[in-house]
Amino acid sequence: MNSPIKNNIEQKIKNTVFERLHPAPLFVSSKMLVIHLVSAIITLAVCPQFGKKLFSIDINLMDFFMMLTGPRYCIILCGVFFIGTSLFINSIFLNHDELRLVRQHRTMTVFSLVLISFGSFVMFDPVLFLESTIFWFIGAIIGGYLSLEVGEFFKRHVPLFN
Repeated sequence: MNSPIKNNIEQKIKNTVFERLHPAPLFVSSKMLVIHLVSAIITLAVCPQFGKKLFSIDINLMDFFMMLTGPRYCIILCGVFFIGTSLFINSIFLNHDELRLVRQHRTMTVFSLVLISFGSFVMFDPVLFLESTIFWFIGAIIGGYLSLEVGEFFKRHVPLFN
């Protein structure tokens, strides 16, 4: 016979399991934005985006990318590095259920992060060239998708990242 106490406990357990298996999108988005902010500070220290650099340190990936590939591909590689680093770090810090939610909405996640980042750059310098912007978008989108795949691979197969 089911008692009200037993039913109440069962319902609490079911609710807890459901909440853990289905994280709130707003919570996951907020967590991702905080991680992205920290990641952006780190990546802007070593690879300026659209000529914007936060700190003056000796490491400069933009110069390396420019020497390696030339200006157009440098901008693509900077976009790959900026968004790719952020989403890779996110995929490490998010738990499996949060990462599953992100992957279910992968396109929205990548494009949202790219547009938020680009909007931030425009706020700091509204004069950005269309050509460099298009190349940066291409790199950022490619980097976003690739880093989610690589991050999930690491999460599944490398014990250090579990």
